Amino acid sequence: MQLNTCWQMRRSRVDGKYWKSDNSMNLKKGTLSGLLKTAGSGWLSGSVVLVQLAEGKTMPIWATLRQVQREGGTRALFTGVGPRAVRAAPACAIVLASYEVLKAMHLS
Repeated sequence: MQLNTCWQMRRSRVDGKYWKSDNSMNLKKGTLSGLLKTAGSGWLSGSVVLVQLAEGKTMPIWATLRQVQREGGTRALFTGVGPRAVRAAPACAIVLASYEVLKAMHLS
């Protein structure tokens, strides 16, 4: 009787049954969703950082947004969205693809 190693068992699952060609599409969808999520909410997370960095001041988030827009223009609201998108896109892609693989393993 031949014993399979753990790696061989995992490889057989990845190569055939659970890792299907549509997982590359899941990676693409996850990347796109990460980019869209960051583009849609990146300005808000940037302003949250500004609120947290304000020393001794308590301003509502909308007042902070107005102040940033007055001082730096609308473009200042979107400062740092690019690096946030680069960080979020792969994370969302990995989460979505992993979810689909684990769902397939659980349902079969």
